[in-house]
Amino acid sequence: MVRRGPHAAGWFVHRAAHGGAGAGPGGLSAALCLGRAGRQVLVLDSGSWRNVPSGAIHNFLSRDGVTADELRATALAQLRQYPSVKVQAASAEAAGGEPGNFQVTLSDGRVAQAHRLVLATGVEDVLPDIPGLNERWGQSVVHCPYCHGWERAGLALGVLAYAEPRSSAVLVTQVLVTKVTSRALTLDEIRSYGIVVDSDSYQAFNFTFAFAVAGETVAGPARDVDESSRVAVDGGPVAPEPLEVHALNKPAGVVSTARDTHGRPTVVELVRSHRRLYPVGRLDADSTGLLLLTNDGDLANLLMARASAVPRTYYVKLEGRPDAKALAKLEQGITLDGRRTVPCQIRPLAKAAERDKPWYEITLVEGRYHQVRRMFERIGQAVVKLKRVRIAFLTDRGLAPGRFRFLTGEEISRLKNWKAAPKSD
Repeated sequence: MVRRGPHAAGWFVHRAAHGGAGAGPGGLSAALCLGRAGRQVLVLDSGSWRNVPSGAIHNFLSRDGVTADELRATALAQLRQYPSVKVQAASAEAAGGEPGNFQVTLSDGRVAQAHRLVLATGVEDVLPDIPGLNERWGQSVVHCPYCHGWERAGLALGVLAYAEPRSSAVLVTQVLVTKVTSRALTLDEIRSYGIVVDSDSYQAFNFTFAFAVAGETVAGPARDVDESSRVAVDGGPVAPEPLEVHALNKPAGVVSTARDTHGRPTVVELVRSHRRLYPVGRLDADSTGLLLLTNDGDLANLLMARASAVPRTYYVKLEGRPDAKALAKLEQGITLDGRRTVPCQIRPLAKAAERDKPWYEITLVEGRYHQVRRMFERIGQAVVKLKRVRIAFLTDRGLAPGRFRFLTGEEISRLKNWKAAPKSD
């Protein structure tokens, strides 16, 4: 690779003698093949793999169940064996030219030149505009029965479909999952939502139930009920489950899920409860700190909704010392996954400027996947340690790693009213 341009200004022209590749699994595989052939390769890593939100990647021989980060780290480590392969944290904004002389404009304004281009752009998921869907994508909202069916065996699923190809995926899901439940919908009702389903497919949806609310049989697509409603399914009474909210100080090495296919300890296993709890948001396995677990879906939706702007504070230990301009850039907001981050607050801890690996405090009001780590990676700083110390007014004070406590009724009420009083302390 030849670097040209005024070094003092920080602008370079990156010249790759063979080609450029995206840094998803396909692009990294292409870079590995070219690197082993001794070709000069520039890999552009936008940091936005399609499979990043998933808790694990499946259906790769020898890698089944690893996280996207683990797969990426392994791939980058293997690429480092080949000095002709270079990885840049950037995305391609435009490309032009002809074979032997391509020019690619990078997201940071630099221009890369190459004899050949490898376009490994992957697939982009275009999600419907439903509040909270983007934050749950790859976690509790999934798209592929082959990727996610095994972990959801025996669970009740809701299916969102828009067109005929989706209906075939629903049928595959029904095969993989022991039991799929749905509110009773007639074929005309399904079609009224704009969903294309033929009669034969509809007959395969043999999992509807008859609902009764306060003596009235309900055959429509939805009915609002509360704790005072008397609900029965196929003649059997259904009572609401008592709601619980727990605060857990998650230790390192524990995954933020209800169960793990590789036998790793989960956060649910650390909380003693007879209820079916699930984590509100997530911390990656290496991160520690405050995490809420609950069976209160309304509260979980509120806390994870972008509009609620619930602040989350983290202590972050960095590999190096970032300059003030780089930190200010993060505070103002950067682009991740095609969307700008909400402004945040960053401050040094314990004379950070005097340490080789300093600690910083960062407070966010949104929760994207691995957001803190990815933000600091954008300014060239790897995160060595990450600990969440605060959610809204709740802190990890008094909770040893691996310990949990019930939230009081007053604390739960404050959380549910957080949107009305965002400056509570």
